[in-house]
Amino acid sequence: MKPWRLKLKFGVVSAAVVLSLSVTSPGLAQLTGYGDDALGPEHAPVPVAPSTRVEDKRKAEEAEKIRRLEAENKRQQAELEKLRQQKEEAERAATALRRQEEAEQAKRVAAASKPAEAQSAAEACGQNSIGMEFVRIRAGSFEMGSNEDGDEKPVHQVKISRDFCLGKYEVRQGEWKQVMGSFLPSRTELQWGCNPLKPEFYGDNKPVVCVSYKEVESFIQRLNVKEGTSKYRLPTEAEWEYAARAGTKSKYSFGDDVGQLGKYAWFDKNSNNQTHPVGGKDPNPWGLYDMHGNVWEWVQDWYDRDYYKRSASTDPKGPDKQGDFRVVRGGSWDYSAGYLRSAFRLVSTPEYRGDLLGFRLALAQGQVAQEPAVEAQPAKDGRRQVQGFSISVAILSEYPELVQLVSQTGSMDDKEKQYWFDIMPSMTKDQIARLFTILKTDKDKLKALEEKYIKEIRKLNQEHLQ
Repeated sequence: MKPWRLKLKFGVVSAAVVLSLSVTSPGLAQLTGYGDDALGPEHAPVPVAPSTRVEDKRKAEEAEKIRRLEAENKRQQAELEKLRQQKEEAERAATALRRQEEAEQAKRVAAASKPAEAQSAAEACGQNSIGMEFVRIRAGSFEMGSNEDGDEKPVHQVKISRDFCLGKYEVRQGEWKQVMGSFLPSRTELQWGCNPLKPEFYGDNKPVVCVSYKEVESFIQRLNVKEGTSKYRLPTEAEWEYAARAGTKSKYSFGDDVGQLGKYAWFDKNSNNQTHPVGGKDPNPWGLYDMHGNVWEWVQDWYDRDYYKRSASTDPKGPDKQGDFRVVRGGSWDYSAGYLRSAFRLVSTPEYRGDLLGFRLALAQGQVAQEPAVEAQPAKDGRRQVQGFSISVAILSEYPELVQLVSQTGSMDDKEKQYWFDIMPSMTKDQIARLFTILKTDKDKLKALEEKYIKEIRKLNQEHLQ
């Protein structure tokens, strides 16, 4: 009897447990029969068909896709609007520039019909980022040359058809440093007997000396890049004399009286055998300083003794054929009064470096301070940082072994190595080949040369090597 009773009790307990689980577990309730139906129809779950869930997911994906397309459309519309505004701004700027050019052209036409004497005083042309000041030179005509020396004949009428700007002063050493990075002399300069670091010639406000024509070209190229333009250049010989005369026909811009020259110029009678800070004497009538004396000045033209006999009457630019000499103008600190005349012509080889020769810059027409912004373009040969040095890409690509040899030379410090890299673009191929030969084949000779070179520089001016 006991076994039957235990079985019954187990059966009762099992039924109770099943009944309890059916209340909380619909699946189990379905299996046991104790489901929600037993609790009432209002508690029965609503079945969801699988197809309905798939449809909802598809709709949600389509909605997200539409949202993304709308966002992309808005972005593209904003971009188009931005481009439209930029185009309108560019068109407005082009229109303004065209009107400005038309106005300047009208001024040039009007000015060209006036005699040179119409400009009676200095007219500022602005100042660039390194402090160089320029004077506007108005278009006009003048009598070029004189009857005193053979290559100054014949006196002939020349027309300068466009305004241009000319440096108020000769280019100063401080300005050179800002563009070229240093003012250390090269061994070539020392071999010429020209050392700009001598006390007689050195000073930030003194004119640049000991620079060849090619080194001046290198300076101009870098200045144009720095200023984001292509307008800086040397004046032509005609432009230089036109500006030096400043509307006069006399020997000097102040007249023919040599006794007055000391008020306007540094020359052999008052210079004390040295250059002087620019602007120390009176200017000419158009506000240009040191057009007579202090240092000779490079101009663009090649020299031809008989060029005046056949030169163009409007904007002459010198002989078409390359010669052996360039023209230099103005006289210098160690020349006598006759060499300082407005018409006097002297010649120099382009490679010459002298402590009596510098330069003055011209600038194509325009107001320096009001130039429209132009994105700076890299120099023709470019610059690249290699091994911590700024090196011309042309030199780097053409003479990679030379760059490596200079970089590894133990007898030069970094400043001297950088100086070589700076002047290499202005060196002739023969000079580069000679330097390459010395570096590659004769290290002992190079070391001796460099030690002598460094010793000389340190003796003359220690501050550049600190």
